[in-house]
Amino acid sequence: MKFLKVIITQLAFTGLCIYNKERFLQAFLKRGRKMDCRTAQSLINSYIEKRMTIEQLEQFLKHVKNCPSCYDELETYFIVYYAMKRLDDKEGSFNMSKLLQEDMKKRRRQVLCYRIQEMILIILILITASIVVMELL
Repeated sequence: MKFLKVIITQLAFTGLCIYNKERFLQAFLKRGRKMDCRTAQSLINSYIEKRMTIEQLEQFLKHVKNCPSCYDELETYFIVYYAMKRLDDKEGSFNMSKLLQEDMKKRRRQVLCYRIQEMILIILILITASIVVMELL
């Protein structure tokens, strides 16, 4: 029985290492916490420059969706950043509010896809562990 526990533990550890165990544990522990305005506002540049972890992005998007003040702050920075980038462009949309909405929608899909991949990996680890257990019995 001890041998079986070692094998299951090793399989789970190997699977989580592939996934990045530390990141998984941090995300799992932080998932229930809500982001505050101060943190959200400090992450606006990271959002615009696409330098956020999935966990940060998920929390940030939830906060900005429900906090008009932080959304306005994000919109202001977003407009300035993308307006400066688009000054040289002759074509393209200059409706920055619409661009921000599209960008947020795209990033929500990114978070959703990541969470689906995360669940699939966990399910595969559990299936693998179950197969090993069944073969040992």
